[in-house]
Amino acid sequence: MVFFRLIRWPNLVIVLLTQYLIYHRLFYVNYQTLNMEPKLAPATFWLLAISTLLITAGGNIINDIIDQKVDAINKPQKRIVGKTISSQIATWLYVLMCMIGFFIFIIICMQEGFMHFFFIYPSIIFLLVFYSYFLKKVPLAGNILIALLCAAVPGLIWLFESSAFLLITENAPLLSRRISAVLLWYMSFAFLGTLYREIIKDMEDREGDAKVGCQTIAVKWGLGTAKILAFIVGGLLFTLLLVQFLYLGNFFSRSLMIFALLGVLIPLAISFQRLASAKTQKQYWIISQLIKLILLNGVLLLFFL
Repeated sequence: MVFFRLIRWPNLVIVLLTQYLIYHRLFYVNYQTLNMEPKLAPATFWLLAISTLLITAGGNIINDIIDQKVDAINKPQKRIVGKTISSQIATWLYVLMCMIGFFIFIIICMQEGFMHFFFIYPSIIFLLVFYSYFLKKVPLAGNILIALLCAAVPGLIWLFESSAFLLITENAPLLSRRISAVLLWYMSFAFLGTLYREIIKDMEDREGDAKVGCQTIAVKWGLGTAKILAFIVGGLLFTLLLVQFLYLGNFFSRSLMIFALLGVLIPLAISFQRLASAKTQKQYWIISQLIKLILLNGVLLLFFL
């Protein structure tokens, strides 16, 4: 149980669901309709998904290793590294996950002719370490990086299917445009939703970050500015959802619109109301969890395509 808390298993579930639904609902089903074969065979897709989960879990572990002083202040009862698990064991787990994930990724690249994508895995490892050691302490820069990496989760499937996707573009251009529109919408949703949550988390962790010298948005610019920025990002997310639901409305069923209203738009509006009056760490934590639910529900929207 401690291990699953360490790797943040709910976040991993969202990552796995995202890649599974993007692959099966947007690509695999349409390939079957056009009597085409996907570039990623189902077995290869699962290897890529496992590799993605391992690098994500490793990123969570290295972040906890580096954030021990901050976590001792912000969440003394919930921290794991340095309390339940030693730093040495956590470091070995991090190295092991990265090595296994990289090994799987190499196998995929070699067997499926993706050697030109070989650089992706070590680049992500480097970015996650760079974030944990340095970029997290820079206002907004670290938040944007994490948001971009979250947007890359569905984008990774699109990238590996790019050569086969060109055939869809040639044989069924309207279908290609529809798939592209949904993918771009979801990647934008993942980016803005994650960025919104990252800013809220900065406000939640402000006390501990300030004591260890982390110059996050809330520390460097103050809670007032951080709130304004959060409202701007959240407002962009709300606008994106409204516009895209109208634009992509004919791709979805009526049940999706109801689910989107109840599971995404209304909770997002509630988060604005709570943010306006939030003052304590617990209140910011509640908003952060609400945004995580919104992100999960955003993934589940793909069921209704």
